[in-house]
Amino acid sequence: MTPELREEICRLHGAGVSPTEIAIGLGYYRRGVFAVLAAARTAGDARAAGRIVTAADREQVLALVAAGKLYREAAEISGLSEASVHRILKAARAEGDRRAAGPRSHVTPAIRDAICSARAAGRTCAAIARAFDISERAVRRALARARSEGDSRAEAAPRAAGISDLVCDLYRAGRSYADIEAATNLPETTISGILHRARKAGDPRAKPRGPTAAQRQASSNRIRNAWYRPSRMAFQRLDNITMDDIEELLP
Repeated sequence: MTPELREEICRLHGAGVSPTEIAIGLGYYRRGVFAVLAAARTAGDARAAGRIVTAADREQVLALVAAGKLYREAAEISGLSEASVHRILKAARAEGDRRAAGPRSHVTPAIRDAICSARAAGRTCAAIARAFDISERAVRRALARARSEGDSRAEAAPRAAGISDLVCDLYRAGRSYADIEAATNLPETTISGILHRARKAGDPRAKPRGPTAAQRQASSNRIRNAWYRPSRMAFQRLDNITMDDIEELLP
């Protein structure tokens, strides 16, 4: 390791960049970064101790998290590493500071009502999460809370009669999961579950399909082309040889 690289590692760490981020940014392994910082601390370099988190930094992080910012966003705004943000929040929670817990929920009553309506319309939790730009876990929590309050819309829409037979028929006809999803408006996980249960029940329509004739032919062509390619190249080279070349090769 060059002295310039050691100096850059100490400078970055003194500016508050974590060893992991330094290793990623410089393309160096993390153990080497830790070794450089340990040697610098032994030599008395104050930069190797990292940025000192002040009381103002702590208050800023707690205010950002209480306002609903993510840990990553709080780290970017405050200029600290995510590890420092985690340490600040852990210490604040141990002290009983309620700001470290963040807002109670990002899902307002209006959003919860819309989630229940979408669920009653047959939307999946994943689709609802994408529509409202929240996590799927938050959607499930909102639905569980609505069910505990007696909201019938939070229950999944009942599956239409004969939908399992339709899925099996489409699968037997050679349709892909994406085609079946478009035809039945069911997510692929539900389609896979229906086919799995049908296979366990012995339904021949749900048996795994083998490759089609076109796929088998394409695979055979690839194998044959790979096998005969050197021979074809040899014949092409022979086609380009003239009689003068042959006479030169003869003794």
